[in-house]
Amino acid sequence: MKNIMIPTKDLTREEWLELRRNGIGGSDASVVMGKNPWRSIQQLWEDKTGKTPVLENSNEYTYWGNVMEGIM
Repeated sequence: MKNIMIPTKDLTREEWLELRRNGIGGSDASVVMGKNPWRSIQQLWEDKTGKTPVLENSNEYTYWGNVMEGIM
């Protein structure tokens, strides 16, 4: 499998959330491994296949993750 880096700097939040559906990121790894108590593999599959609408689940953790993304 090839690792593809996609520049997201100029994307809107909605475009970025939609783009995330095209692969498995760090946020999805715990779900795939069955270690996420808040999300099931079924929910992940529904999200990645477009069966559910793109939802913005913002909280303090996602806020700081977005802030720190530019630093890392």
